[in-house]
Amino acid sequence: MEKPIKIFFASSLIILLVGGFIACDKDQPQPGGETDNLVFDLLKSSKDTLQNGEQALIQAIASGTDLVYFWGASSGDILGSGSSVYYVPSPCVSGEVSVNCKIEDAFSNSDQKTIKLYVE
Repeated sequence: MEKPIKIFFASSLIILLVGGFIACDKDQPQPGGETDNLVFDLLKSSKDTLQNGEQALIQAIASGTDLVYFWGASSGDILGSGSSVYYVPSPCVSGEVSVNCKIEDAFSNSDQKTIKLYVE
């Protein structure tokens, strides 16, 4: 009776060890590592002043893991998605306009920046 118990425990140990190695996924970034640092370096526009009917390329320069970009403007439209979008002013609107970008990464870190443009 003692031999089947030893075989059972030995095979159980082997299954646990093999299962543990298979379950480890070392390709996924882990929180607390070097890859979880969101760095939002710069938000820039191709133009500081726009005439009605013009558009400006807005770029968010950032690094991190699986970045997601959220864009907004105090007036006008944001066209596109990702790290580069176009801002188009609303017709009949002039003056200062704010364009903002919020970035989130795979670890729920976030940062945001705002730039001011002037529409003539």
